[in-house]
Amino acid sequence: MPNLRYLRLHDNPWNCVCPMESLIRTLQVPSNRNLGNHARCAEPSRLKGMKLRQIDPEFLCKEKTDPTGKPQGDQTYPTNSVQPIPIRTKPDATTSCHTYLFPQVLMDCSKRGLTEVPTGIPEDVVHIDMSHNSIRHLKARDFQGARSLRSLNISHNNMEHIDTGSLSGLLHLRELDLSDNSLHSVQYGVLEDLYFLLQLKLGGNPWVCDYSIQYMMYWLRLHPGVRYSGMLCRSPPEHTGESVAEYVRSYNRACPKDRLHSRTDPDQTDPELWNTAMEVQGELEEELEPSHLRTPQKYQIIRLS
Repeated sequence: MPNLRYLRLHDNPWNCVCPMESLIRTLQVPSNRNLGNHARCAEPSRLKGMKLRQIDPEFLCKEKTDPTGKPQGDQTYPTNSVQPIPIRTKPDATTSCHTYLFPQVLMDCSKRGLTEVPTGIPEDVVHIDMSHNSIRHLKARDFQGARSLRSLNISHNNMEHIDTGSLSGLLHLRELDLSDNSLHSVQYGVLEDLYFLLQLKLGGNPWVCDYSIQYMMYWLRLHPGVRYSGMLCRSPPEHTGESVAEYVRSYNRACPKDRLHSRTDPDQTDPELWNTAMEVQGELEEELEPSHLRTPQKYQIIRLS
């Protein structure tokens, strides 16, 4: 539901255990600030009353659970007992990658056998190369500290999924290489923070040309300054080898025909307007909020000549 603006989840007895990890991560994405703001845990007792937004999702799945999904043992926080420090399995960038300081800070993490993005990425790093690893999944806030990043190469990783929020904060990113992975589509919201992106490499991915590919082309249409390559349909068979841009154009040409009878304005039925960015954006804005919930205009300015 990419156009969802508000989601109320409060007054439900949420059992905050491992199966809740995905929901909690989604609520904590910055762009989802109006989703589930007041939802709180009811169980286990050690988390009772805590907001879902305030819980560390990685902590949930470290707990041992019984077959019903409830944590075993004492349900309260220990007060005086000394708990062993958990072993950190996530690699550290300073030890896993080679860092070059001149002429700009560059981290070479390629061919290091990485299965996830390492922690401890320096704030002043400008270029990161994580190609030729096995990073199948980009998670939210993986690059949270890399505020100065200009170039990111994550090609040849057999990557299958990119979480919304995984690239959040990369406001200065200019080049992004996602080529030669296993991406079928890009989830809604993934690219929203990349305001100044100039080059996007997407070749070598098995893009599936269905409705889920629409977001990528919609975003590229709204950012005409981005040079992109490699957007070719791999499936379904009837679209194999076709450019994704052409598929989306043909898709959008067919859709408005179902709505012709419900429109009275002749300008809105002009086929030349169906594929413009303004038309797509207008349709999205109309669907964001039901008409009976929209705030009426208090006044209207009329200029008399």
